Order: sequence, then structure tokens, then C-alpha cells
Amino acid sequence: MENSAGRPVPATEEIVDNLPREVLQERCLLLSVAYIALATDIHSFLAPLLDKDCAVCKEQFQLHTEDPEEQIVVTLPCMHPFHEPCILPWLKSSGTCPVCRWVASILSPSSSHIKQ
Repeated sequence: MENSAGRPVPATEEIVDNLPREVLQERCLLLSVAYIALATDIHSFLAPLLDKDCAVCKEQFQLHTEDPEEQIVVTLPCMHPFHEPCILPWLKSSGTCPVCRWVASILSPSSSHIKQ
């Protein structure tokens, strides 16, 4: 979504606050079951996050990091996962997924369902 000047509309604080977050732990390596209905490829849905990397910083997700905030993973409804400290500034400036350009504003409380 873009404003009249052609710039992306930032995601609202409410949208950002409501995105699911997952802390990487030994027993919690799969994506949230809440997204199974949105998964288009069941294999990619079940792939452990540790086999993936953050599309913003290009670092692979790890259980043990120097910065504990890097163990917090935000997975957008488009199924792209990111380190929380990487994706939050991006969403607050552009409001879209940096990989597929999914628009964060479609999750506003006034939306009756997720549009794709």
C-alpha cells in the first residue's frame, strides 16, 4: 500500500504489536500452528526456523546468540520470518514484507479477514 506521494505506508503500532513473536528455544523450532491455514507448501511450513535466515540481515537463525533479541523471530502472515530487531524498523518505515511486499495494513482490526 502506498500513500498519494507513492511512498509505502508505515505499519501502525497496533499492527506491529500484534504480530506473532516466537523465541527460539530447544523445544520450539517450528512455525506457529496458527499459520498452518495460510501455508501454501506444507514442507516449508514444517521446516525448522534454524534452517532459515533473516531476509533483512541475511544471518541464519540461531538458538544461542550474543544478543538475546536475535532469538525473537517475527513471522509475517506471508510466512517470511525475521529477527525482531531487523523487521520492526522496516515495518515502521515501509509497512510491507521486504521479500514479497505483503502489506501489513491488511491486518488492521477493521479488516474482517486477511486479504492476499
